[in-house]
Amino acid sequence: MISLNNISKEYPGKILFKDVSLRIGDSERMAIVGPNGAGKSTLMKILTGEIESDSGELAQSRANSVGYLPQDGVVHSGRALLDEASTAFDDLIAMHDRMDALSAEISVLSNAAEVDQDALQRKVEELGEIQHVLEHREGYNIQTRVAQVLSGLGFSERDFQRRTEEFSGGWQMRIALAKLLLREPTILLLDEPTNHLDLEALQWLEEYLQGYEYSIVLISHDRRFLDNLTRRTIEVAMG
Repeated sequence: MISLNNISKEYPGKILFKDVSLRIGDSERMAIVGPNGAGKSTLMKILTGEIESDSGELAQSRANSVGYLPQDGVVHSGRALLDEASTAFDDLIAMHDRMDALSAEISVLSNAAEVDQDALQRKVEELGEIQHVLEHREGYNIQTRVAQVLSGLGFSERDFQRRTEEFSGGWQMRIALAKLLLREPTILLLDEPTNHLDLEALQWLEEYLQGYEYSIVLISHDRRFLDNLTRRTIEVAMG
């Protein structure tokens, strides 16, 4: 859950909001609509903590993870596409590395002339805990999951090994969207996510979001997209 309590925000000569309160519950499906310049993106950035309100309070549960896709401006470089998208699972990849290290340590301890049973037991228990987490979070099929999302957003298998800096701005935003979807934050904030998508990728995204387990907040000028995905609409008006 995340909430805004009596927030206000203004810029020189322009009041965006005054004493606005908003609550995003579990499994929320919310649309934020309004004319250009009314403050929709600013409101979303306040929800992320990227922008501070002039007054009021942002409150959220510690269990929340917030993922935010801006309209544009995200650039990736230095990795192949598949590797970049896989960074969404950095914590699981680190668990795989730790599991490999533990397996090696267990082998050394088991084959020692004098086996340290306490140390061996601790390593075995830690290994079991990691394996349980990986099973629970589908951590054994990371590359398959990454490939499915990249393909859904219009990337070909030939693209997977291309350097991310080779992709244009619209495709850069698709990479950012792919990473966000793979992370599965409990609150997904998407600002005009369809802007850089063709019809096939848009249809895939809509189907994917229909099955999304957690909360979604959308800004979009695509009314059909919003109607198919959201159950609640917040209108932001000038001033």
